[in-house]
Amino acid sequence: MERSILQRFIISLAAIGFLLSIDHSAQAQFKRKDSVYAFNYWVDVPVTIAGHAFNIWGQNYLFNLPKLTYEDYKDLTPEDVKIPFDRVAARQDPEFADRAHDLSDYGLRVGPAIPLIIMAADKTLRKSFLNLTLMYLETHAIQATLYLMATIPIRRYRPFVYNPEESTERKEGVKSTDSFFSGHVSTVTASTFFIGKVLSDFHPGLQRKWPIVYGIATVPAIWTAYFRLKAGKHFPTDLITGYFIGAVVGIGVPQLHKGKFFHNMAISPMIPRGGGTGVHFALRF
Repeated sequence: MERSILQRFIISLAAIGFLLSIDHSAQAQFKRKDSVYAFNYWVDVPVTIAGHAFNIWGQNYLFNLPKLTYEDYKDLTPEDVKIPFDRVAARQDPEFADRAHDLSDYGLRVGPAIPLIIMAADKTLRKSFLNLTLMYLETHAIQATLYLMATIPIRRYRPFVYNPEESTERKEGVKSTDSFFSGHVSTVTASTFFIGKVLSDFHPGLQRKWPIVYGIATVPAIWTAYFRLKAGKHFPTDLITGYFIGAVVGIGVPQLHKGKFFHNMAISPMIPRGGGTGVHFALRF
């Protein structure tokens, strides 16, 4: 692990330890109910920090996995893709791949920025900007964790590995075996569905127009998914899975904060009588 990444990982863990070391009686100061959502900073902050710290470690882990060799892919063709529905991804034009990759990255840059822009521009959301930003970061921490939990153990070759017209340099490059599932699509979808859910919760009139709200939220995801396919980066099943995961997390995290689930959670340090240390987790119903 590179030194800078290791330092950030240690700092993140230290921050979690500091939060958990605060006296248990101070927990009330870390709970807040605003007009729509309940926040429990004893849960929200550690989950957010831990998720992003894990993401830093996980991305570095993927980057340093052994690269494919000629023997790994020399006989592969699109027909070797087990799911016929997915084979289209292995037949894309290599000459357009770099351009398609860049266009998909535009989606990754713009999508996550949309919620922050809307939360800053909307007068109602602006009143809860800091809490909503924390919840947004938490959403991405959870989304990134789910992505890594899938892509680290599931070593699926990217579609371009099956394309005989692709260069050996690309096939033997880094991250050629982490096709499942699409992190680009899940990130963009979690972002836009998150702000769609938040807008609907703060402006109840939009709840009756949910097909329009989430239809618009889907547009950046479609853009990103299309160009990830054209770049030979992901199979259709990778893209669909990424969309589903992103949508569930983007809607689910705000929905959990609407109820008592987060507000009634408590995490605190625990020192058993026999020595040692631990963490106490409690959920009041």
